[in-house]
Amino acid sequence: MYFSLDPSQSGTVNVSFQADILYTVSSDLSYLQGYAPLDPNSVTFAVEPDCGNGSGEITIGLNEGAEISFFVVYTVDGSILTSPDLAIPDLAAGDYVVLMQDLLCPTLSQAFFNPPVTVPDGSFTVDVTTVNPIVNCTSSTAEASGVVSGAVELEVTGGSGFFNSFDLNSSFDVNHGPIEILTSLSSASGYSVATVDLVTGCAVQVDFSLEEVDASIDINFDVTNGLCISGTGTWPPVVTQNGMVVASESSSLLDFDFNWDDPSSTSGSTLTYSALDVYTVTASIVGETCEVSADFDSSSSANLNQGDLNGDGLIGAADLSVFLGVFGTFCTTPASGCQGDFNGDGIINDTDRTILFSLFGTAVDCGN
Repeated sequence: MYFSLDPSQSGTVNVSFQADILYTVSSDLSYLQGYAPLDPNSVTFAVEPDCGNGSGEITIGLNEGAEISFFVVYTVDGSILTSPDLAIPDLAAGDYVVLMQDLLCPTLSQAFFNPPVTVPDGSFTVDVTTVNPIVNCTSSTAEASGVVSGAVELEVTGGSGFFNSFDLNSSFDVNHGPIEILTSLSSASGYSVATVDLVTGCAVQVDFSLEEVDASIDINFDVTNGLCISGTGTWPPVVTQNGMVVASESSSLLDFDFNWDDPSSTSGSTLTYSALDVYTVTASIVGETCEVSADFDSSSSANLNQGDLNGDGLIGAADLSVFLGVFGTFCTTPASGCQGDFNGDGIINDTDRTILFSLFGTAVDCGN
């Protein structure tokens, strides 16, 4: 049943239904004098984009002074809403046709809005790709520890093209842009990034982990010159040729800097040495925790003709005869220029004789 109410009438109208009673309306129609039809210009629309999964929204409002109080909105998908300042939520991106009617005067106060109200598509995706994996530094022949940090690329597809990303775990710094490289990531997991479209306000959160690899790194030593000790038999030994060794690492993934524990005689990976000693080199990468250390024993490649006491280039019986002539004697303190005191302890004894015997039968040419 349909009732048309004439706003020129006054008085009270009672409408009742006997069989299927829906409702009873009692209204004073005098207030409808001069009632104006719904003006489409009095209606405003605020639209939120669909950020994905039907999250768009149309909010309908009325300009100040609009003569409308209680109305119904029909949208193209068949939904009906009956509340002032309507919000129509959960809308997919697309166009929506809106028809509004004031329920107090449906024949006079209605508006059909054309063109339709558009809910824009604000959805976008964020893909994470490993640029550099996390490298765990290990070694079977040297001391190794730490990692080389990795990097990932965040690439945004869709959206406005203007983005800002935020690290939710405060593990790194993120800037804005459709493509972002995140560096200095020192652990393999536990990363979470929220990317916000600066135009639409839509946001996407991604959790990711990095690829992780192990690098077995060995330190190699290449002796270019062996240390050469003179044949005087004095302490400290007289060096007639310094030794030189070059350190290198076996990993093809990394680029190391080398630091020796005797920096005064080094140049990068090269050590020039003048004593029988053990030298330590550490390979590291600036800004990373990865370190690999190894020891180089210079005696392993030295030309030791210290036992050549008579200087003939051959260590043998003639040198033993010289040695026995000073056996059992003491040297000055500190030991200096004492022929036959091979270990520098200030006395020529069986220890020095053992050293001499270990060199017996050798002939050394230092190239001088």
